[in-house]
Amino acid sequence: MKKILIILAIILAIGAVVFFATRSKTTVATDNVTYEKVSKGDINLTVSGTGSVVSKTTQNVVSKVQSKVTEVDVKVGDKVTKGQVIAKFDDFDLQQAEKSAEYNYNAAYYRREQLKSAPVKDDNAIKQAQQQLNAASVSVDSAKNSLNNAIITSPIDGTIITLNVKVNDFGSLTAPVAIVQDLSSLEAQLNVNEIDINKVKVGQSVDLTIDAIDGVRKDKITKIEDNGLNVNGVINYIVRADIEKIDGLKTAMTINADIAVQDKLNVLRIPAVSVKIANNVSTVQVVKTGSSLTKLTSNDIETKTIETGLNNNSYIEVISGLSEGDLVVTSVTKASGGLFGLSGNSGN
Repeated sequence: MKKILIILAIILAIGAVVFFATRSKTTVATDNVTYEKVSKGDINLTVSGTGSVVSKTTQNVVSKVQSKVTEVDVKVGDKVTKGQVIAKFDDFDLQQAEKSAEYNYNAAYYRREQLKSAPVKDDNAIKQAQQQLNAASVSVDSAKNSLNNAIITSPIDGTIITLNVKVNDFGSLTAPVAIVQDLSSLEAQLNVNEIDINKVKVGQSVDLTIDAIDGVRKDKITKIEDNGLNVNGVINYIVRADIEKIDGLKTAMTINADIAVQDKLNVLRIPAVSVKIANNVSTVQVVKTGSSLTKLTSNDIETKTIETGLNNNSYIEVISGLSEGDLVVTSVTKASGGLFGLSGNSGN
């Protein structure tokens, strides 16, 4: 029993020695402070948009008659020239209407000429006959136009992208017979959020990234639509941009855009993450002058109030409060400072 007690005492003594030896070697490590030097550089503010490739020129070809379709001369994908026939409608009734209008015109003309050559002229009757002749002339022109409308032609050089009729269909006065696009002249149609739209101006540079084609294209904003579109409660405005002709570029391809709305060159700037804003006051933490950069702790940091300018969420322009070469703190991580590895929290 006595031996057991002696052994236990020895074990406890050894444990105590190890414990205090370990504790005596525990030191408070230096805080991990990261910083960046205040320097001059460029700040580029951009507005993002998304959209697609569209044709600059799209024409809906509509019918002005409701008779039966007798002929369709194109199909989707066909290239057409201005004036080329797309479809024809039954024009029998329209021909009869034109003949009737011409007969009435001739009759009105003959009546007026009779009155004008009569031995005793009735000026009032001649005037009425002239009015009837004028009305008959209008009817002839209308009948001819209606007859011409039985033949549907392309209004532009382009490609048939939609065709809504086939033989024996009846023409609609609402839905287009066909849609023709000029696929040789394309542009970017972008959606920009209402928060950013007033920053966008015609002529600004825009970087266009097309998912289906590698690389970024730099072009210009050409038009900003006035009417907003409500999409799931978000108001967007259509912004149009030129896009250079590229092999493989097709309508409906997805586009991501970065519009350069403001640039400031060679200005004093700091990382945006280093700035804290409270009650419209901007502050930063800076490394105190003379601090040892190899053993920085939170005690080597002071807070300064600054005046800021352009902010692109990556960098912020410094107008006053800092000088080039100052060190602004971007993060502070409290080092391990307790027994068994207990450590403090991280903060920026």
